[in-house]
Amino acid sequence: MMLGSFSGVDKSSPIRPEETLGDYYYRTYSEKDASEIHAPVWNLKKGDTFSDWLICRDWFQGIFSPGEIKFQESRLHEHIYHAYLEEAASHASTTHRIVREWHSMHKDWAAFKVYKKKVVDDRRRVAQLKAKLEADQAKFEVDRKTEEWSVAGRKRKAEAEAALLSKERKNWKNICEKDNAEKVNHPNVINNLKAEIEKLKKQDAEVEK
Repeated sequence: MMLGSFSGVDKSSPIRPEETLGDYYYRTYSEKDASEIHAPVWNLKKGDTFSDWLICRDWFQGIFSPGEIKFQESRLHEHIYHAYLEEAASHASTTHRIVREWHSMHKDWAAFKVYKKKVVDDRRRVAQLKAKLEADQAKFEVDRKTEEWSVAGRKRKAEAEAALLSKERKNWKNICEKDNAEKVNHPNVINNLKAEIEKLKKQDAEVEK
């Protein structure tokens, strides 16, 4: 909970002139209030930042419970000093480690973004290659079918020509056989005609006598 800035102390205020709201908060701590929930009292405004050391002090004064403050006040100076050194060294080491991890995460994130972009580019390229492959396969199928149809067409044409040639050969063979038969029969016809001529000559000779 953030409260408005403490503007001043009037004469009736229990806060001493040299105190802050946090100082009064811790000074008024009592054992009978030990069971109450710790509610920090910050002399801060919403627009304050930690670039002002006074604001940092007010924030620190309100963040720790009064019981912790009383405990630290009751410790020996040497113990507090040792605890401060340990806390400061541990804080510095932890902060250093966090910063290193953050820096490493930042670099890893930058590398991941580069890798992510590469993956997107690779996926786009794979999609383009896949589309080209599918187009090439489709064209190949069309060409293959066209070639098959062309071969089948040439085969049908060759079969038709072969059938026609076979028919022509058969007709030619019949013509040749008929012609041969006629030629074979020509001598008989000629001989018959000669005999008929001789016969007619003999008949004419007898008539003239």
